[in-house]
Formats: sequence, structure tokens, C-alpha cells
Amino acid sequence: MPKFLRNLFETNQIVRIVGIVLAMSLIWQTVKVVQRNYSLQQQVDRLRDEVAILELQNQRLKFDIDYFKTDEYLELAARQEFDKRAPGERVLALSQEDAVDQPLPEDRANSPTKSKYQQNFEQWLYFLFKIEPS
Repeated sequence: MPKFLRNLFETNQIVRIVGIVLAMSLIWQTVKVVQRNYSLQQQVDRLRDEVAILELQNQRLKFDIDYFKTDEYLELAARQEFDKRAPGERVLALSQEDAVDQPLPEDRANSPTKSKYQQNFEQWLYFLFKIEPS
């Protein structure tokens, strides 16, 4: 047998080759397991987030159910559905032409010296009583 093959198949060389193959196999399996664990952890995190969202939605729905059982909701629903009003309450009905937005006079629309609150107050006065601003 040639000297090259004899050196190749000596016990030391065979043990080294088997050791290298085993080490590579272990490294490859470890990488596969780590990759699988990472993807499974991502799935677990996603499912936990979904569970948290569903729990919040469930809690919100419970609050809605509790609200729908209250007298305040029943009163509001009756007012909206049947146009009811409370004793001493007045109902304001606007005609279609009053409901249309009308532009403000130019001198009121662009008054830079007045604060927003003052402009808002004057607009309410104009809307309610047709009082022109000073």
C-alpha cells in the first residue's frame, strides 16, 4: 500500500477525521435548533400579543355591556329613538335654511387683534342673537 494511503488511514488520522465530522454535525444541529427556537419564540410573542389585545377588547365589551345596562344609556337611547325630552327641557328645531353654514362677515373673519376666545364668543353672539361684533 502506498505511503500516502497508509498515513491517511492511520488511527490518529481516522480519529481526527471522525472528530471533525462529529464537531461539524453538532455545530450544524445546534444552529438548526437555535433557529427553530427563535422562530418559535417569535410565534409565542405574537400569540401573547394577540391574547393581550383580545383581553382588552373583551374588557371593553364588558364595560360597554355595563354601560348599556345603566339608566343613563336608556334615557339617551329613548331620547334619540323617540325624540323624547326631560321635564323642563326645551327642544330647538332649525329649518333647513338656518342649518346651512353661512359665511361670516369679512371684518369679523379676519380680526387679528382679538383672541380666539373673544372671536368664539362673538361668533356665538352672532349665531344666537344676530348681534354684530363691535
